[in-house]
Parts: sequence; structure tokens; C-alpha cells
Amino acid sequence: MANQSWSSLEGNFFRIDVGTSKASALSVTDNTILHICMDGAIVMNGETIAERNADLSGYMQKSGGTFTGSVNVGSTSANRNMYVYGLTSLQGNVTIGNATTNKTLKVYGKASTTSDLTVGGSLAATSDRITLKNNGYTVYLYKPTDEYFYLMMSNKNGSTWNDLRPLTINMTNGWMSLASGAMTLVNNGDVTVANTLTATKLVQTSTSDLRAKENLNADFDALAKLRELGDVYEFDYKSDGKHSYGLIAQNVEQSELKDMVGHVDKEDPDSLRYVNYLDPRITALLIKSVRQLQDEVTKLRSERLKE
Repeated sequence: MANQSWSSLEGNFFRIDVGTSKASALSVTDNTILHICMDGAIVMNGETIAERNADLSGYMQKSGGTFTGSVNVGSTSANRNMYVYGLTSLQGNVTIGNATTNKTLKVYGKASTTSDLTVGGSLAATSDRITLKNNGYTVYLYKPTDEYFYLMMSNKNGSTWNDLRPLTINMTNGWMSLASGAMTLVNNGDVTVANTLTATKLVQTSTSDLRAKENLNADFDALAKLRELGDVYEFDYKSDGKHSYGLIAQNVEQSELKDMVGHVDKEDPDSLRYVNYLDPRITALLIKSVRQLQDEVTKLRSERLKE
């Protein structure tokens, strides 16, 4: 009866058994049961009526194995989604839709790729965070509110998060904060540092081209303008007892160079004041003052020689 013609079975009634193994089906001697086996073979009365198609390269296997062909979901005109449940590993190129269609790949569970993942459009998150993991560490892009956006990082194995928040973006005013406010970049170009700024090379520039200037005057008293800034004091800081020397911001505010004074918190006029010692006008006045003093010394020497 093996590999018999289907025409010999016409006109008869059969009970169909689907999903049994071929070995089990061959052990049943009953000509009223048609077995459709798991491997695709059809068995009846202990004999094989038809073998499965040996070439399955164009079909997706039920489980296990490797699929090397193409997977088409829907067609160029159909609207179909591909759903992947569980742990899925994609090796090679995976294309969802094309340039003119809008198709969706939804992954429930974990998905991994052993090659590059290229996103031609937007990478969107349905929650308030995007998590990137590598070698036990986790980078955490977090947007808890409409006002702030954070970049955070966990320690090894992701057990705790870095409370310092290495990057914070205020989306209402455009300010960017580094190391939990240790450095703030303001949208007008200002940079605020909460503590000591150490630089191997720091350059402060000011436009000095003659073509950019008018109303030139070299006959002024630079020493007098420096004296307007007030005395230079020796003092100790209350916060840490550090000994230092400097001007008093409130005194500088009374001078022509009052805009050298700023507030640590620009939004709070009652916050501590600071003096911008890098203002290029200070350097220019010091140079002018040295020349004035040198002129005075030269004049005094000349008068003494005449005596």
C-alpha cells in the first residue's frame, strides 16, 4: 500500500489523526485512520502512503534548526505585522517593510543581534527610559518629567545607580548640567563651575583689532580705576577655612567695572556673588598702571638728578 495513488482512497470515510510521530503511526494497523505525522509523512494501516517533502529549505521549521531563506510577512500591498515572542537571535540583515510601506516588528521578551543595529528613523521608548547594557554596566537615558532629561549609569551588575547624574538637560530653558550641577552650561554661552576649575591652558580673548575700535584715549588714570575696585583683603573662607586674597564683590559693584560681579545662581539675586578675575579689562588696567608707575619713577629720578 506504500505510496499509493490518492484515487484509490476516494469515496471512503476516514478518521484523521494529526501530529503523531511516524513510528507510532506505522505501529497502528487500522485502515480507517489516516495519520498526518509530525515530519509531514502520511501513514495508513501501518504503511506509508506519502513521504514528506525532503527539501524544506524554503519553509520555516517549527522548532530548532537554521532557516536560510527569506521571510515575507504579508505583501507589498498587505498590512501585516510580524510578532516575535521570547528570546530571539537575529544574525544578518532583517528588513521590515520597505521605503513605501509602514510595517512593524514587535518583540515581546528579549531580542539580541550579533551584528550592528542600524536605525534609519527614530528609536522610540514607550516608557520613560531607554536602557543600554554592556559588560555588566547599564547606561540609563531617563526622562521622568517634561522638564528634565537625565543620563545615568549603574555600577557593576546594575545593582545601584549613580546619584550624581553625570548629565542633566533642562528642557524648559536649555541648560545642561554635568556631575549633578558641578558644571552648568547656560544657553547664552555662560559656563558655571561650582568648585575649582583646573586647566592646563586657559585663554581669555577680547577683540583688539584697531579697525574695530573708535574714541581711542590713552590719557586716563588706570590706577584710579583700579582703586575704585576697593582694597585687596587677606581672608579665610567660612566654608572650608581656606586662606586666600581677593576683592570684595560688593565693593566692585560700586565701580565702573561692576559687571565683573555675578551671582553663583543667576536665577537667585540673593545667592553668593563672585568676581570675574579673568575679565580682560583688569589685565589692560594693570599694564596701564605699571606704565604709569614707571613714568612716575622716571620723573622722580629726573628731578633728583637736577637737584
